[in-house]
Amino acid sequence: MKRKSRIGSAGFVRELTVCALMLVISGCQMNATTTDEYLQQAQQALAAGDYAAALIATKNALQQAPDNPDGRLILSELYFEAGQPEAALAELQRAENNGIDTVRLLPLRARGLFDSGDYDRLIGLPLAEEIIRMLEAEDLARIMALQGYAQLLRKNGAAARTAFEEALTVAPKTELAVLGMVRLALAERDLDRAASLAAAAAQDLPESAEPLVLQGDIANLQGDVPAAMAAYRLAHERNPDNLGTLSKLTVATIIVDGSEAAAPLLAAMEEAAPESPRTLYAKGLAHYQRKEHEAAAEALDAALALSPNDLRAMLLAGNAQLASGNFEQALERLETFLVLRPGTPEAAILAAQAMSAQGEYDRAAETLQTALRQNPGEPRLLAFQSQIALLRGSPRDSVEFLYQLRESAPDTPGIELSLGLGLLRAGLVEGALPLIEDALAKNPDNTRVQVAYAQALEAAGTPEKALAYASGLFESDPERVTYITLVGTLLESLGRTAEARGLYLEGLKAKPGEPTLTHNLAVLARQNGNSRQARALYEFALEQNTQDVNTLVRLGLLCYELEDLEAAELQLRKALAIDPNQIPARITLSRILSETESPMFAEQLLADTPRPIRNHPDILAETARLQAIMARPLATIETLIKLTRAEPENGGAWLQLARVQEQAGDSAKAAEAYLEAAAHREPAADFGIQVARGLQRTGEPRAAADLAAALRAEFPEDNNLGLLEGYLAEQQDRSADARSTYAELLETTNAPAALLALVGLESRLGNTQRALSLLDGWQSEEVPADSAILGIARAQVYVDAGNRDAALEQISSLLSKNPNNPGLMNDVAMMLGNTEREQAIRYARRANELAPGQPAILDTLGKLLSADGQFEEGLMLLRQAVDLAPDNLEIRLNLAEALLSSGADQRGLVELDRVLARVRGGTLKERAQRLQPLYSDEN
Repeated sequence: MKRKSRIGSAGFVRELTVCALMLVISGCQMNATTTDEYLQQAQQALAAGDYAAALIATKNALQQAPDNPDGRLILSELYFEAGQPEAALAELQRAENNGIDTVRLLPLRARGLFDSGDYDRLIGLPLAEEIIRMLEAEDLARIMALQGYAQLLRKNGAAARTAFEEALTVAPKTELAVLGMVRLALAERDLDRAASLAAAAAQDLPESAEPLVLQGDIANLQGDVPAAMAAYRLAHERNPDNLGTLSKLTVATIIVDGSEAAAPLLAAMEEAAPESPRTLYAKGLAHYQRKEHEAAAEALDAALALSPNDLRAMLLAGNAQLASGNFEQALERLETFLVLRPGTPEAAILAAQAMSAQGEYDRAAETLQTALRQNPGEPRLLAFQSQIALLRGSPRDSVEFLYQLRESAPDTPGIELSLGLGLLRAGLVEGALPLIEDALAKNPDNTRVQVAYAQALEAAGTPEKALAYASGLFESDPERVTYITLVGTLLESLGRTAEARGLYLEGLKAKPGEPTLTHNLAVLARQNGNSRQARALYEFALEQNTQDVNTLVRLGLLCYELEDLEAAELQLRKALAIDPNQIPARITLSRILSETESPMFAEQLLADTPRPIRNHPDILAETARLQAIMARPLATIETLIKLTRAEPENGGAWLQLARVQEQAGDSAKAAEAYLEAAAHREPAADFGIQVARGLQRTGEPRAAADLAAALRAEFPEDNNLGLLEGYLAEQQDRSADARSTYAELLETTNAPAALLALVGLESRLGNTQRALSLLDGWQSEEVPADSAILGIARAQVYVDAGNRDAALEQISSLLSKNPNNPGLMNDVAMMLGNTEREQAIRYARRANELAPGQPAILDTLGKLLSADGQFEEGLMLLRQAVDLAPDNLEIRLNLAEALLSSGADQRGLVELDRVLARVRGGTLKERAQRLQPLYSDEN
């Protein structure tokens, strides 16, 4: 309900302030004017709408006679006009205390109680028979109507109806009561009755704008925005100073006619109240309509700062942030909206979009399901839930949601086709074909349906029938690329590649360089081993259209495969300049940059990925790869956690996460990730073996054994599983079982891995001669006896046996054949570190010369030098290693140990604390805990 006012309350407050200052400055100099004359002046000014003059005259009168009840009454009216009902009520009480009759004050008191929100006192105002007889009919009706509004706000619909009906009985055209009946119908969600009452009110109150505003509100609720706009326009013409009506008209005009048509209205709003939440909302909507999403979000955020619970601003702000790719900010707005209005379909869908854009498909599905519980059968929710199910890799769940959608909204356009394609994806061909046939019967000329029908025929095991149908389409329109492609792919599936190639060539004669036909022909060329021809095809297509992104990407990927990195980079950069959302182009370019320049340049390329695809699983996987290369385990873990959330069934991501967590010393988290990898493992023995070994290392021997048994049943011919069995037996202190397993595997396969496993076991058990005889008896063309890998194994046997001279001789021979292999040099240095420190340092220095700036090599050399007492150089190298690999906790722990040995206790303690704060378990944790009391003792 709105009270008529000839001046906005904000403007009146300004006038009150000016008047107060005038009174202070003038000292309210008195003249011969009497109190009654001042009050008469005040009444005249009030009637003319000159509130400033009315206030000055009233204040002068009250200075002469502070207890004058009429002056207090006029002042209360001025406070009402200023939007200060509490102050108005206080003046009414003073007027009553000084003799004005209670009944005379009752209408104003009712108004004050309503405006101040004191609904209980308003409802309880006494309306005894003697009071009713003393009141004017119009005043009594207004009091009753205000009580009706109070009851309505208290959600007492029956009491509100009684109050409005009684008011209309007393005074049939009381505006408050007439409009109250409309609002009551709206509260009861009876839009038809509300519309009828609003139309009658517009006729009964021809000078009032309020019925027209209500008609616009009702039309909005009915989804008829043009009708709402027409009603708001009429209301605005009747009361052009009402900002609320102007706001509604502006918003409706933006929706119906666009932001340009609404520009004059928006300008009027900005002139009248530039910082009003209504103005800011309209401004945000105009920006959003022009797709200026960042500006829209800024304006809407400003509106919400002033009015935090404005639901429409909250929803639109979430939409704008989502369109800008600011998914976290969008979710903040949308989830707040859903707290205030749980289950709202539009908000739930937008929130689910923001979640799925970040790969949080489970969370998106849960949000939609919550909304569906409150809106059973809501078609929009079911349709989007079906899409989320596909993204989660659950085509059968997707089909189930589509069935529910068809049941709740059977007339949904394209439902038969969607359901048919869903069944095809789920492998349920028998159910798919009839649905797609129905879709084809309804839309025989729809190309998408035609292609789906041909695909369904092929999937049903009738490829010839599919080809016959597709050929008929092709004959009807032989230049349509879709039909050419359809027939060509069916020919390929039947092994008739020559015919398919001819079809594509004919199509390219009519449409030179057409991207799809070019690609299909290039794929056939590559399948025949003719990559050069494929490259020539792409290059010719680009001569016809230099801006075709798909062809640029395909050519770039092909050049990368052909190891022409310069050409690949050129094409991929062109593609990204046109469309920065090309994920394959960005990932491949990242790999090129990491190979030719630096992983840091590649990481920056990925960081520049547009927001909407920044958390795409492929982008995350490539980011994690780069972070691992740069020895940043904590960043790698963070990225991989995002990836596993995006793709919870990605076993490879879980395995990678487990490895990095294990390297970071968090055995418990690593074990959890290995278990997830086991639950979602890829159908490959090697993958399973890596997971099983990880499970054993991180304290899950039973799970490792169960997985090994499952792998043996799944891959009975894979000999590498013997290595796994032997490894698990070793870890469980079953050396005899491990020996027999390795020996049997070596005898049956003569595999180098089996030899090394058995040699290592015998050496660790102290069976030196047995280990050496195995190496001496080795014969294989695949791995010669004098290979580096066997040389290292032999040297390790000598080291384990304490045979210094033989170990050094073996190493010398090995390095003479591989004088420039830094990795080998580093391995040898670590092998000899505990027994031949001088030699080890020499080899570590050589490794550092061959590969300077490598954290692992710097760590080895720094550790050896520090252990030898050469702290200045050793600590310098260890700090360099830490700087290059700040997240490598093992290197930090090596630095902490060296600092303690050097006497730099405080600096070492800082490094130790960093390790202890971040490491979660495993050998690193044990080493750090053993070191901690040494620092305490020293200090």
